[in-house]
Amino acid sequence: MQVIKKLFFLFNSYERKRAYLLLVMLLILAILETAGVASLLPFIAVMSNPEIVETNALMDAAYTYLKIFGVTSVQNFIFFLGVIVFILLMTSLAFKLFISFFQARFIGMLEYNLSKRLVEGYLHQPYSWFLGRHGAEIGKNILTEISKIIIGGVTTSIDLINRCLVIIFIFSFLIILDTKLAITSLLTLGSSYVIITYLTNSFIKKLGIKNFESNELRYKIINETFGAIKEIKVRGIEKIFTDRYLKPAKTLIKTQANLLIVSGLPRLFIEGVAFGGMLLILIFSIDKDNFEKILPTISVYAFAGYRLIPALQSIYNSYTGLISCEPGINKIFSEVENFKIVNYAKDQTGLFLNKSIVLKNVFFKYKDAGQSTLKNINLNIPAKSFVGLIGASGMGKTTLVDIILGLLEPQKGTLEVDGRVITNQNVRLWQESIGYVPQHIFLFDDTIAANIALGLEKKRY
Repeated sequence: MQVIKKLFFLFNSYERKRAYLLLVMLLILAILETAGVASLLPFIAVMSNPEIVETNALMDAAYTYLKIFGVTSVQNFIFFLGVIVFILLMTSLAFKLFISFFQARFIGMLEYNLSKRLVEGYLHQPYSWFLGRHGAEIGKNILTEISKIIIGGVTTSIDLINRCLVIIFIFSFLIILDTKLAITSLLTLGSSYVIITYLTNSFIKKLGIKNFESNELRYKIINETFGAIKEIKVRGIEKIFTDRYLKPAKTLIKTQANLLIVSGLPRLFIEGVAFGGMLLILIFSIDKDNFEKILPTISVYAFAGYRLIPALQSIYNSYTGLISCEPGINKIFSEVENFKIVNYAKDQTGLFLNKSIVLKNVFFKYKDAGQSTLKNINLNIPAKSFVGLIGASGMGKTTLVDIILGLLEPQKGTLEVDGRVITNQNVRLWQESIGYVPQHIFLFDDTIAANIALGLEKKRY
């Protein structure tokens, strides 16, 4: 499945090794759970017919061997089998608890590392990359989408693998026990889920897309609303922006509720099919003389059904979870895959303005813009002088300043400081030697000193 491949792409090498280790642990757990189910067969057989200890070759051999350890009666032998069943059950539960702890740590660190990769990736994009992006989208990806794909993607994938392994091992044992009955059960339960999945697949995909889009729109509206709070208060249009937010918020709640309903409905149907089938087997067996012989088999199937039905439902839930969070997985996958990290190599020689800043034949055009913002700009700004840029909105004043700051790189022409061309090799040196007060002031939630000394450790100011 492409979704799982994309999820695995988001893992680093260490996380992939941990994922393989978790897979091995899930395999061991599946074997333990199957052994627990299988151990019921001899226990129930002896409980229903104690004479089988002496008439069955394997039972008689085990009973004879255990006499060495003090098992001298059939009652003792039954007690011993009960202890074995209990030990296998408790071992399975203890190992499941250990896996839960390991998985929780694995999931937590995966979310931490993935959010770290996104933050670092975003911060290392060139300034021009941010011009076409909405800040709310970036925030949503880091704070919401990662958590969603971890829970709806990675956690459900692990559960999907775990349940599939359990079903494979238990059904393999049931086929050995009673091939006809096992295959009939597998076809009945399996085909039921296949049909349900086929009928709901497109609906779940639509809900997943709507869920993703509604959440993205919520973040965008909230970001814009509180970014323009002064204008909203002056004009008294609070209700308009409240209504703008409520529409996607309501859609999000509806889609989440629908996904919950769709993922839970099949269990009711499957439980009816499974337990109805079990009752039919019992009813038909009552009229036969061999009911006592098949009782252990029926008991094992009942216990296996107790394990299998939740496993089948969990597989369906995991599948719906993966499908519903596919848009978010695709989004994060696309972001990480397309990150172009800009590494500014530092020229070791200093770069300070002593003579002049010169722009020579500078051209600049924004992506998807109809025409160039700057055309053949030639400008000489002497050191220690005051220069004002005057012009109508959209004439390129801000763009020109951004080029001088080294934030934007002209498509043609050069920026020179004291005769040295500013490139990726020395742009950091140039930026470290200048001060900048933006047109629109942004203050961090910190002291005035911290805002002035932005990026410096507290002990340095």
